[in-house]
Amino acid sequence: MNDYAIFFKYENLILRLPVNPPSFKIRIPSKNETFNIIGLGDINIIKEAGLREISFDSFLPSQPAGSYVLTSGRFFEPTVYLDFFSKIKADKKPFTFIVNRYLPAEKRIHDTNMEMTIEDYDVTEHGGEVGDFYYSILLKEYRKYGVKKV
Repeated sequence: MNDYAIFFKYENLILRLPVNPPSFKIRIPSKNETFNIIGLGDINIIKEAGLREISFDSFLPSQPAGSYVLTSGRFFEPTVYLDFFSKIKADKKPFTFIVNRYLPAEKRIHDTNMEMTIEDYDVTEHGGEVGDFYYSILLKEYRKYGVKKV
């Protein structure tokens, strides 16, 4: 079993994506600064990494049929996921994004478990595939902040 399990956890609800994206990208931006020094040229001042971003495309099937549907035992209509994404954005709060990775023999490796925000998502419907929703989503790492007592 080479598999991923991708979850969104918000408040008291945990939803597993019914179909894994074919790939997803984790971007780790840099906040480095480049300056030009006369007689030396460009130098790079190394700074802390920026907030990580995760992006992927997938779809929400209208039926639990098909070997690609990973949640056939606990299947939800696509609107449950779309409403869930909308609620997270509307509430302006972070959620927990979880990716469990499994190798053959169900050996679990390198999990991702991060507080994230939904930055953007697009939903597309294709003619002839009534009830299926395709989506692209961009998540951004959330870091807690606030005044600390000394």
